Amino acid sequence: MDETEYYSPILRQETTEVLYGVENIQRRVLEAFSRVEEGLDGCTDPSEMALNVRFGSIWNGFVELKRKGVRLRAITEVTADNIPYVKQIMELFEVRHLKGIRSNFAIIDKKECLIHSISHEEQPLSHAIVSNSKALVDAQQYLYETLWSKAIPAEKKVKEIEEGIVPDFRDYEQSKRNTKIGNELCGIC
Repeated sequence: MDETEYYSPILRQETTEVLYGVENIQRRVLEAFSRVEEGLDGCTDPSEMALNVRFGSIWNGFVELKRKGVRLRAITEVTADNIPYVKQIMELFEVRHLKGIRSNFAIIDKKECLIHSISHEEQPLSHAIVSNSKALVDAQQYLYETLWSKAIPAEKKVKEIEEGIVPDFRDYEQSKRNTKIGNELCGIC
């Protein structure tokens, strides 16, 4: 597929669409999975890691992508509350930890992005934006790569939490700087 082609008949031209409701968002996510060829990069609020595992159709979509050889990467904040879900995601994804991350977006093959609101128990996945606008996708990919470069391997953070290891002060200071950078970058997009 060359740089000018777009995946979906719905998204042949540069398009940005707002979605409402969990069913519409899940449908579009599953539809998007069928178009992924090379990579799926995701940034997930720590309170939402469970959704990636609990929604069977989403989890099965990730399994199928991994089976196809797609590169799967995720950034989240690893917490004591989400460790079981992070560990399950780590079976399929390369996962990194970044303290203070509060964002939900995914980028497909550097050509399409999905940004969704942080869920609330009563209304998970209530609003989302899907776009193949080159400028928007490039900005999200740049943000993702910046956050990825600042994050640490999730395995390290899981071990710290499970074993009660206090992070080195330099790690703490770097984490504070990374959170500030991440929050500033999220404000730009």
